[in-house]
Amino acid sequence: MEGPKRMLKLMFEKGISRNAVTYTMLVKGYCKKREMQEAEKVIKEMEEELMVVDDYAFGVLLDGYCQVGKMDDAVRIQEEMFKMGLKMNLFVSNSLINGQRVLARHTSEAFKLCDEMLPEGIEPTFVTYNTLLKGYVMQGAFPKSRIVFNTMINGLRKIGKMDEAKEIFGKMKELGCLPDGITYRILSDGYCKIGEIEEAFKLEDKMEREAIIPTIEMYNSLISGVFKSRKLSKVGDLITEMCTRGLAPNLVTFGALIAGYCDVGNLNKAFSIYFEMTEKGFAYTGLAGLTRQIYCCRRW
Repeated sequence: MEGPKRMLKLMFEKGISRNAVTYTMLVKGYCKKREMQEAEKVIKEMEEELMVVDDYAFGVLLDGYCQVGKMDDAVRIQEEMFKMGLKMNLFVSNSLINGQRVLARHTSEAFKLCDEMLPEGIEPTFVTYNTLLKGYVMQGAFPKSRIVFNTMINGLRKIGKMDEAKEIFGKMKELGCLPDGITYRILSDGYCKIGEIEEAFKLEDKMEREAIIPTIEMYNSLISGVFKSRKLSKVGDLITEMCTRGLAPNLVTFGALIAGYCDVGNLNKAFSIYFEMTEKGFAYTGLAGLTRQIYCCRRW
């Protein structure tokens, strides 16, 4: 451990405080120089000095091993983190995914790591998905993997990161993988949920130009979206458009209409939709929810 100790002694002589931050900077420096044994010695020195080695310090070391393709060592450091009661974070997750990607033969393992992030409370970012993209490109797999793109876009949609989802959508087209109806529905639903209904309608226009027919699920999402955006004049247009395409309203459609009209305070219209629904033979399973909505509606 002469290397790190010599550096720490020099830091002390220069009046630089020896604390967890300066030690971690030293780890980072050794990792950048790809001197991984020296970097790990610094971590051991921290432990000997009874300093708290936090998730960031371990993350820097783990990332260093990932950068040089030593994934066995990276996993070993991850296991040490767990033994110390430290949890995964975005930096560590992205590093592991990138490490698998660098090996260019473990893209499926990288995708599995991505799937494990959300249950751990870690939200994948554009960096996460872009790293996966690079891995598939290295394998030459993407032109045939629309399902992978859709999964990535859907993951970003779920956490409301629509700008990043749009970037992945753009890369999809750049790489020659044409979007399908599922791709457009995922994006449209994401925009509807955050109240950007105009963006959702732009996607519908693109579908028209590409001869892709919207599904009943997409129309249901658009209906919820127009209520959320208070574009009530569009509701009738969407219902007419659906019927023109031969798509009959289903239980979800009626539910979206009832919830939407209750939300804007139009109790009469909500009841009208409810009676129309029951006349068509639908049983509204969310009757308790409807009662609550009507109660809230009466308070307008």
